[in-house]
Amino acid sequence: MDPLKLREATADLHAQTEEGVPLMKPDLTLTEYVSVLQRFYRAVAAWENWAETHVPEQWRAMFEQRRRSRLLLDDFHALGVTSDEDSWGEVPFPVLETDASFLGAMYVVEGSTLGGQYIARHVEEVLNFTPGVGDAYFRGYGESTGAMWKEFRTVVTTIDDADSDQVIDGARKMFGMFARCLKEGRTVDAWAGARP
Repeated sequence: MDPLKLREATADLHAQTEEGVPLMKPDLTLTEYVSVLQRFYRAVAAWENWAETHVPEQWRAMFEQRRRSRLLLDDFHALGVTSDEDSWGEVPFPVLETDASFLGAMYVVEGSTLGGQYIARHVEEVLNFTPGVGDAYFRGYGESTGAMWKEFRTVVTTIDDADSDQVIDGARKMFGMFARCLKEGRTVDAWAGARP
């Protein structure tokens, strides 16, 4: 499957999801930032919890290497968040019935690592963060981010064109879940306000 086809078929939902991530504002506040992190955690934790028992065996190592919910927990701890983290991941996950749709969902999670690099630099400047402290999730795979994205895109190209609709369906369902979490997520109950 051509990854460009997947990108074009999900461009509308990608744009809608980005609207729920107001992190590039020049006047971003720490409270706003933490609230968005919490909503991201709900989506990422739901994905990882579901994928752990549904990942096709040929992609298990790739999935395990790319778990990132722990980075969000690191960010919460660095920022002094004291909310009940376990409850944040409680969100219904969409039904993905095929290997191809699983890969489509993973495409959404992996694609976010690229934009995360820009967000991290902006957040560090606006909120005066030490790089990687409080924004570890957006730092993603660090210097390996580009290479890991290329590796993932190569896996997408191995999918038969006949299964491309399933890949697109999985990606659109995942974008929908992210959008719901970003729109409906609770605000942070309490946080100590510690600066990294």
